[in-house]
Amino acid sequence: MNTPVAPWQRDELKVEWCGGAVYVEHAGSGLLLDAPRGVSDRLGARLSRIRAVVLTSGRAGSVCGLVSLLASLQPHRDHPLRVFFALGEERGAGLAEAWVRGWPDSFPVDLDGVMAEATLDEGPFEIRLRELRAGEPRWRRDDVVRTYAHAVSVRTSSGHVVWVPSCAPTTHVSRATHGADLAVIEVGVTPWPRSSHRWRMSTSDAIRLCGAEELWTPGDDGKLPAPTSAA
Repeated sequence: MNTPVAPWQRDELKVEWCGGAVYVEHAGSGLLLDAPRGVSDRLGARLSRIRAVVLTSGRAGSVCGLVSLLASLQPHRDHPLRVFFALGEERGAGLAEAWVRGWPDSFPVDLDGVMAEATLDEGPFEIRLRELRAGEPRWRRDDVVRTYAHAVSVRTSSGHVVWVPSCAPTTHVSRATHGADLAVIEVGVTPWPRSSHRWRMSTSDAIRLCGAEELWTPGDDGKLPAPTSAA
């Protein structure tokens, strides 16, 4: 297994790290996996190529930049944007609905709830969500609770890429990344409340569980590669 340097490219398939999100492009058509804070600025000119957004969970790190992303897309769109989200996790969809209600003269947003393991076709992309065992901090209670989160598998005619956001080190990660050309697996580096369960992976966990040919290990601080790791 190799550790490539960003950005990654194979034929017409290109992958870039966007500080908590993964941008996948094939033949000029773009797909954004998650919408963290600041993602619009990181995308820059690539905003005009985005045809859909996939949200892996409703955690703040996955959705808190969604409204600013939609605002930044306004100069580039006169047609609907598809936003995929996992059924059972409605927070990202709620933010997109607030955008539609608050800015009704903007471009349309098509919300598409997806079941885990279902296969979706979006232009050149074949998309599949795979369930993970994940946690979310509850800072006022100083603990961590289980929440919905999913890995996203993206296939094109040029290759297979998987994004695994912060999750527990379990065989779910191995199954999600098995056979991929590139896996992007987020590891824990930021302070979290103490918990009796391991809710985040270390870099060594990611290496051990990765089933892909090549691996990136960004931290949940948005940096690639992660400078340190924490369970």
